[in-house]
Amino acid sequence: MMARRLSLAAGLKLGLLMLSLASSTAQAAPATDWRAFDACMACHASDKTLVGPSFAAIRERYAAQPDAPAQLAQRIKDGSSGRWGSVPMPANSQLTPELASAAARWILGLKAPAAASASAATSSPQAQ
Repeated sequence: MMARRLSLAAGLKLGLLMLSLASSTAQAAPATDWRAFDACMACHASDKTLVGPSFAAIRERYAAQPDAPAQLAQRIKDGSSGRWGSVPMPANSQLTPELASAAARWILGLKAPAAASASAATSSPQAQ
């Protein structure tokens, strides 16, 4: 009986530890994910051209294109050249397709899809 009590207690402690780690990882992930966009701010600004075009200019150029979020997400992830002048935009291969899509939607001023809106609202750059 004593051995069973010890193994039950050890199992409970292990379970609580795993739950704690999973919870802290899930809570830390959104903040870490959005820090990936700091690289964007090195070359882009809200309303003026730096190395790359402003977010306002990007929004304006893509406004009439129905597939703008997908196109922009691909260019954010894969990089591009020749679209805004001679300076190429480097690839952001560390971004997942979901994060590239979130960045594109944010740049374009679009709301997140309904399923992702609750988690994105708490971790978006606008919320910080």
